[in-house]
Formats: sequence, structure tokens, C-alpha cells
Amino acid sequence: MSNLRLHLSEPRVARRDKPKMPLGRHLVEAGAIQSNDLVHALDMQRHVDAPLGEILIAEGLAGREDVMIALSEQYSAQLVDLERDPPQDDLADRLPVSLCLQYRAVPWLDMAGTLLVATSRPHEFDALRTALGARVQTILPVIAEEQQIK
Repeated sequence: MSNLRLHLSEPRVARRDKPKMPLGRHLVEAGAIQSNDLVHALDMQRHVDAPLGEILIAEGLAGREDVMIALSEQYSAQLVDLERDPPQDDLADRLPVSLCLQYRAVPWLDMAGTLLVATSRPHEFDALRTALGARVQTILPVIAEEQQIK
């Protein structure tokens, strides 16, 4: 019998050759928002400590699904629904609770030693990785809605 599990010595997120496009540009190019909506939300962001996507949703300028898809594309990360596909039960102790709360992250799935971590704030994932230091094996982000992570 063959072992069909994929084991990568140093798994990494696949990156596109072109630079990462900002979230707002993803949404404009997808037709989810207009350029003037983006300008309005960016102006608001200067005064409000909130991610651009959350501002667009709160202002009724973009739908949550559109923002989640754009985040997934921006970070080349899988979009997951934690209600339909909940985290594995045995992963709860793999990351410190304080860091999970701080970075809006939850251990979701262990794939052959690589821990997939659901986050609603992928822009903070490198900071989470740094905060963890050598305490955890390889981690990769997947994108989930913030309400599902809390």
C-alpha cells in the first residue's frame, strides 16, 4: 500500500511572480467596488484603526464575501469556512491562546506537520510567526471570517 500523504521538507505559500496587489485594487478590478468608494474608505482609514475591508463592509460599500475572496487572492491563501469545516479538536494547544486572541488566529488543520492557521488578519501573520519563534513548526495562513475566529 502506498503512502499518499505529501511531506514537504520546507513548505511555503506559493507566491506569484508579480508583487502583491493591495486589497482595494483587487476589489476594484473584480468590480466589487468603484474607485471613488476605495478613495472614501482609504480616507476613513486614516481616522479609524480598522482594516480596509472592515471599513468597506461597515460603510456598505462592499460585501463580506467579496472582501474575503479579495483577501484570499491578495495573500494567495485558501479561504475557509470554519462553520462548515471546523478546526481539528486536537490542535487547540498548538498555539498560545494569548497570541491567538491578539492576532485573530486559530489552529485549523495539521497537514503532515505543517500547521494551517485560520486568520481574519493575514497582514498580521508574519508578526504572529515572529511572536511564536521556535515554539511551533511550519505554519501557513488560511483566511476565515473574524466572527468565526472569535
